[in-house]
Amino acid sequence: MSSNFQHSGQFLKLELLGIGSMRDLAFQKNLDQSLEELGINSTIEHIRDINTLLDYGITGIPALRVNERVIFQNIVPQVEDIKLVLRLIQEQKQWKRKRIRRIIVPTDFSPAASNALQYALALAKDIKAKVKVVHIHQPQMDIAGNISIGDIPTEIHRKQEKLDQFISANQENVKSKEKTNLETEIISGFPVEELRRISKQKDTDLIIMSTRGQSNIVEKIIGNIAIEVGRKAGCPVLLVPQKATFQAWKEIVFANDYLHNRADTIAPLINLASKFHSELHFVNIADELPNGDLQQQIPVGNAHNFFEFNLTINKIKGDHIIETLKSYTTAVQANLLVMTAVKRSFLDSIFHKSQTKQMFYRADTPLLLLHE
Repeated sequence: MSSNFQHSGQFLKLELLGIGSMRDLAFQKNLDQSLEELGINSTIEHIRDINTLLDYGITGIPALRVNERVIFQNIVPQVEDIKLVLRLIQEQKQWKRKRIRRIIVPTDFSPAASNALQYALALAKDIKAKVKVVHIHQPQMDIAGNISIGDIPTEIHRKQEKLDQFISANQENVKSKEKTNLETEIISGFPVEELRRISKQKDTDLIIMSTRGQSNIVEKIIGNIAIEVGRKAGCPVLLVPQKATFQAWKEIVFANDYLHNRADTIAPLINLASKFHSELHFVNIADELPNGDLQQQIPVGNAHNFFEFNLTINKIKGDHIIETLKSYTTAVQANLLVMTAVKRSFLDSIFHKSQTKQMFYRADTPLLLLHE
């Protein structure tokens, strides 16, 4: 008997293809557990007739068809893999509603900040988003920690002139004849706190920041500001290396640990991958893999028919997460690396050496941080 179920407003028809072998039964067990953990009460149609299997054009069994399209074949995916793909299919309408409409670009007027703005303008043109450039003026403080109020109006006026010149120079460098209308704002405050506040505003969809600052002397400070904003913001943050130039995101690598795949967290990623018709690589790095394998690649068939992008689940054995991830990113010539900025407790933040932070300091590829 065939099965239809509804979850998140999406009906799915499931067909498990095989001949009743041990591998087929293992697939059945993982599929049953996946449906149970997703809260779906469903039965599955079992297709075992040889002629029907041949008609479906599959290259091997076991296989799973969803809505009459083959998703997995000639492999037994793990529960996490099945759940991931079914959730992506179930919630595809939600992804499309998470379009990036407004980008915030902080600037310190440095060459690196100029490059980040150029990157933002090129991206905004492709995804039809608005751009707002902000400069956060940090008031001068004396030894006692008192702010000199009297100097603020003069400094703000000077910074506004500098911001206007910065915008004008960067718009002249835009290759496209279509100039993006930019909003600008000078804000007085402390950079991390102000950018966190901006990130939580309803109309802020993405922050794009450079990873280097005004000079080598303050480079580490600027880097710390960027990563702190990236980790604590209320929206996705894109960190752009100093020499990066925008290229359509055709190859996207998502460092995925299965634990933080909430729909609202990865929705911007799915939307962007659809926009650029990307090859999206979900990469999980583990200490050990089944059967002693060094790497497992699980292609997801017909993904482009569901999501408008191609999807591959990759599992790699690696002792050094950052180096393994960088090697994979280089191998597939990724235009974008994506990680989840997981919220940690105060004690964890002291004692845990964040993988995301390490990746930031070693990044050659733009790094998109998503948030829980």
